[in-house]
Amino acid sequence: MEGRQLDAVIFVMDYLQLQFDSSWYLNIYSWPQIQYDGTIFNYSTSGYRNALCGFIASIVKQAEEEPNDSLTLSFVKGVIKISLREDCNGPEAAMLTDRTSGEWEVWNSSHET
Repeated sequence: MEGRQLDAVIFVMDYLQLQFDSSWYLNIYSWPQIQYDGTIFNYSTSGYRNALCGFIASIVKQAEEEPNDSLTLSFVKGVIKISLREDCNGPEAAMLTDRTSGEWEVWNSSHET
């Protein structure tokens, strides 16, 4: 993910899809926390969607995984933090797919059912 440009933010009925470099897609099955220009946004916070879309055309400077806790994508203007602990309406928390090569990776949700 590092070095890839965020091309699109797609709001699907019950999940979020981030598109990178026109071929990498990150499906997120719980609403991530956003830190944008020093302000923290949660899904219910006014301005959440605008802050998330503010990352479009930005390059991922760093991608970090904290096992069983979170995935964090860092950009110049802030971060997108994906919880692996939230109820994701299923066993997956996130899925990254490269539509060019067919490669994919899944992060499981660590919530208890």
